[in-house]
Amino acid sequence: FTDRMSIRWAEEKLDKIFMWYAILSLITMATYLGTSFFVVGVAMRASKRLHNKAIARVFKTSLRYFDTTPIGSLINRFSKDTYFTDERMVVSFSIFMMNFAILSASMLLMAIANYYFIFLILPIFVVIGVLTKFYLKTSVEVRRLEAMQRSPTMSHVSETLSGMSTIRSSNQLHVYLNRYFQLRDDHTTAYAIFLGSHWINLNYY
Repeated sequence: FTDRMSIRWAEEKLDKIFMWYAILSLITMATYLGTSFFVVGVAMRASKRLHNKAIARVFKTSLRYFDTTPIGSLINRFSKDTYFTDERMVVSFSIFMMNFAILSASMLLMAIANYYFIFLILPIFVVIGVLTKFYLKTSVEVRRLEAMQRSPTMSHVSETLSGMSTIRSSNQLHVYLNRYFQLRDDHTTAYAIFLGSHWINLNYY
């Protein structure tokens, strides 16, 4: 009789565990989907607003701006920068929120299991803050360098396509090709540095 009661009690407890596990799984899925839709919606509205403001500012600017600004810089603003706002920022923000939640939950569980771990949390956050500050400064400068090297390449391609008939008639195609290859090599070097700057990144995209 005792064995039957123990088995029944274990089965009831196991059923409750499975029930709570299923409920928590459904809540997690609903929260994840809701957060994803919210982030995507906010990112789309922000990207649309940023693009419209940039277009309005460009259309309202003086002609001197177009004379002093390379066409490659304008193309970058409405190509690579827009792409980064539309896609990469959403992915980066989602990964940041997920990692932040996982890190917070892990530290909370470790602190509950062993309260001595609380005294190690502050130094860990200090080290992470120092590394993040160092990485952000380096990453911003490397991104700026890559963008500066990309603009002349796009400007050269646009100008070459615009004057293709004149270039062919004067038999100067090889000059523009050599110039393009030189600019492309400079941009590839900067892009390689940009890829190498991700050595401290904690996520692999």
